[in-house]
Amino acid sequence: MKSYYIFVLIFFLSACHKTEEEPEYTAIPIEKSYPYVSEKCSIEDTDRVKFELFNQNIFLIHSMDQLTESHLFKYCPEALQKELTACNFEYHTLVLAASSSLNKIYDLKHTALFDNYFSDYQYVQTLYMHEYKETIEYMYFILNAFVIKKIRKIQT
Repeated sequence: MKSYYIFVLIFFLSACHKTEEEPEYTAIPIEKSYPYVSEKCSIEDTDRVKFELFNQNIFLIHSMDQLTESHLFKYCPEALQKELTACNFEYHTLVLAASSSLNKIYDLKHTALFDNYFSDYQYVQTLYMHEYKETIEYMYFILNAFVIKKIRKIQT
């Protein structure tokens, strides 16, 4: 009978030490994803402002005013602008991601994450590109937009 009590005691003690660790990242579900837009521009003719704007920038848009004032919104084709203005900002946050590439891309994948340790939002974008050419004459500017559930602003 004593061995039974020892077994039960060991079982309870070992059960108390098991803790589930919280995952490092939590995936944020994407409610709606818009087709990405890619624009080919000559390196020599492109202005510096456009280079800076499309240098890996991510914007969280929380209202219609923020959207219409965004410099990226002005680069959107008219059809995409109409779709983006239909976003319900009461329940959703619009994410605009800009990037650039020296090669033409043929696909784009993206993931939105929440970092549970640092309480920060992360965005991972993977560009699938054609092979490099020896001479680089053009730059490709990529604009990606998607909608997620309304997120709170992180206090810094």
